[in-house]
Amino acid sequence: MSTHVNIITITELQDIEAVAMKYAVQNLGCNIRPHKALSEKEGLLKVPLQAIVPRQVTKRDRETKVFVYHLDNVGHLLYEKIDNKFEFISGTTASAIEREITQRFANLTESIEKEILKEGKANWGKLSWIQTFLRPLYSIVIDLVTSPNPISVDSLDENEHWGYARLLINEGYAQLDRDRPKQLIPTNKLTMAYERHYQTNRLTHNFAEVIVGAVFASRYMEIKKELHIRNPTAYVDTTKVYYIDALRYGENIPIHEDNLLYEYLKIGERTLRPEITKRRFRTLLYELESVNLLEKKGDYVTGKTKFFNNLMEYRDDILEGSVEAPKVVGI
Repeated sequence: MSTHVNIITITELQDIEAVAMKYAVQNLGCNIRPHKALSEKEGLLKVPLQAIVPRQVTKRDRETKVFVYHLDNVGHLLYEKIDNKFEFISGTTASAIEREITQRFANLTESIEKEILKEGKANWGKLSWIQTFLRPLYSIVIDLVTSPNPISVDSLDENEHWGYARLLINEGYAQLDRDRPKQLIPTNKLTMAYERHYQTNRLTHNFAEVIVGAVFASRYMEIKKELHIRNPTAYVDTTKVYYIDALRYGENIPIHEDNLLYEYLKIGERTLRPEITKRRFRTLLYELESVNLLEKKGDYVTGKTKFFNNLMEYRDDILEGSVEAPKVVGI
């Protein structure tokens, strides 16, 4: 009796896209795909990379919709062809691709972020983290409208508060005195706003909340990137992750706070510390409810109906480059 052994030999494809695909799967993840290679000078081949990114939205009854984004040119791989083989030269790292994907989604939601900032304009100044991390801004506003003397620029520099004063100047609430350039004085815009406020509400600190809220809404990116004050961005990001998911779904749906927390951590590239983070996130939700940007019902969050309806016009922006994945029906 003879035994026949069948030997199967698997030969790897040696075209550039196959080589690039193997590298991508091993080093960058299964959601990164190569595109057609482009010829570079001196025999080099550049392979652009595409990211396939699923986004899942689940409502309270567990009904789920999955949207798949195709993001082109998130990175590239560079090869040199030597003796009919492709030698890897360099490529975009996994961390750089992740940063690029995060930035792409930030760009898709920029218009929604602006609307959220505008919607909360009258109330941002009431929120605890804004009051804590922008405290000098409140003090400067109060001094400008209550002190008979101008504010010394030297004193602002000494206390490292000039950056806060510049926010008020840029918004037209303060200016440098023409006769005394080293002195900061209120503008007519600020004094008239204070007079209107004082006629109905004699609490000056409430007026500071109104002005700081308006400045935060208009100068958000300046506060975040130039003053490097990032903690108050948590309010904007928390609001944004709810409305983005609801808009993807197409309804003002209840979404579990744990799902929102997951997206919130990603959108701001925040580090997860489970117990502390979850507690703080829940506090953020209650604060945002207090200023009518969100509603909290048990463990679920819903949006304000009127605000959600206003944002629906931006739905096409956040769905750009995506398709809804078909539902998989169990047998």
